[in-house]
Amino acid sequence: MSRMGPVRFGEAAWRVASFGYGRSRTVRWAWGLVSLCALLWLLLQSWQLAVSHREIDEERRSLAQRFAIQEDERQSRLRDLPKPSLEEAGAMQALQRLRQAPWPAGLDLLAEEDSEDIGLLSLELDAERRSVRMQAEARSWQALLAYGTALEGRLGAAVQWRRFETNEQDAQRPTRAQFEWGLPPPADMAASGGAP
Repeated sequence: MSRMGPVRFGEAAWRVASFGYGRSRTVRWAWGLVSLCALLWLLLQSWQLAVSHREIDEERRSLAQRFAIQEDERQSRLRDLPKPSLEEAGAMQALQRLRQAPWPAGLDLLAEEDSEDIGLLSLELDAERRSVRMQAEARSWQALLAYGTALEGRLGAAVQWRRFETNEQDAQRPTRAQFEWGLPPPADMAASGGAP
């Protein structure tokens, strides 16, 4: 019989095992390198995000500071404005009262009571007393009286007669009257049919 030399299984097995081990070691190195790159990329992104947030916070603080400075300047300019005199303050208050009075509504009511027999000669608005003083002329004192009564009914306020006079030199003898009535509050004007 022939003799065969000894078979070395250990060497072949080691070569096969080392080949597999070598491959898995390469794959591990590749995965490790990819993981390291991903980690570095995440660190870079989080650093950029932190820098962006810091810049935004600084910009917000800067804007808030600028706004506070501008507000301080505005307040100091307002404090430096000259105070109005008593006459100017009174004039401003009178103007405010004039603006708040319901003149258009009162004048609309006056226009609704317009009559061919009555001629309106003058009209004065008094903001301080919230009243209207007017002078009218008619062919007879009865027409003037009827006009005043109609106004009183429409306005819901008393008409105060100030003066009557008849022009004796005119052949038709027209009668003039001066009367005054107060403007009611806007709610009363709306209830009586006038514009608010």
